[in-house]
Amino acid sequence: MFIKRGVVFVLSIFLSISITGCINYYSQSNDNYSRARRFEESNKEYEDSFREETIEGTSKEYDFLNFDINILDNYYKYDCNRDDVYYVDGVGIDEDEMNLYVGVLMYADEYWGSVYDGYSKPILVVYNGAINLSFDGKNNTYNGNFYSSGIVFIDVDQMNEIAPTAAGKAYILSHEVGHHMQNLMTTLDIVKQNEMKLIAEGNVADANKLQVYLELQADYFAGSLASYLEKKDMYSFDDLVEAMTVSNNIGDDVILGDAYSVEESEHGTSQQRKKWFLRGYSDKEYRYFNIFEFDDDDLD
Repeated sequence: MFIKRGVVFVLSIFLSISITGCINYYSQSNDNYSRARRFEESNKEYEDSFREETIEGTSKEYDFLNFDINILDNYYKYDCNRDDVYYVDGVGIDEDEMNLYVGVLMYADEYWGSVYDGYSKPILVVYNGAINLSFDGKNNTYNGNFYSSGIVFIDVDQMNEIAPTAAGKAYILSHEVGHHMQNLMTTLDIVKQNEMKLIAEGNVADANKLQVYLELQADYFAGSLASYLEKKDMYSFDDLVEAMTVSNNIGDDVILGDAYSVEESEHGTSQQRKKWFLRGYSDKEYRYFNIFEFDDDDLD
């Protein structure tokens, strides 16, 4: 099972990493090297095609690694073998849960660092209930699990509500790390620019549709990381089922119920989220990596 509580869980991760050493793009294993090459080739084609959609004259002002952690009030560094994990005072999280997040992140660093040459580690901030982010000059209060500017924010309250098990939490965190990958690849910037253009034209439905593609690609990335966790004996079939259950429960059609409509959906349906998580899990050749080349009907 994925759950390896407390010190045993974390020590197993630290031991594995200490044995394998730092895995860079030119991996020491032929398997990782081949996988990195496949990802590089698919990513090159993906970037070349997707950047054609960039709006000329629009500056990148959205999300590329420009957040200053020092604006947070009452935050503390978490004592672990990863330098950039923080928690906000009064978070009320137990050590096992915090160590779970650290462990998943360390394997994410290992995996994505082996297949993407431009990888840099995201920061993790764990908080409880609400957090004030004023990076745009205003006092903005946010809640929930989300990603912004190189930082994964985990809301303990929401996490325990939607993902009470370790495997569910790993899926949510992996999804947010997927957004970090989109940031590094400039996908977030490009999509945001196109969304702003569509909204300015009054085409909110198509702007939301772009957001759905973005969220489903993050689910694909989460599934790809789950496959790597399985290779490290940190993921089992039962954990895969649990991750699928969580992805089902956070589909827009489930959350919104009778209020759901395709035009207003921003995250995708439960069926779509499960499908793209599983595609990432099983797609060893990254054939479905560029989700933006698929038609709407192919998302289901």
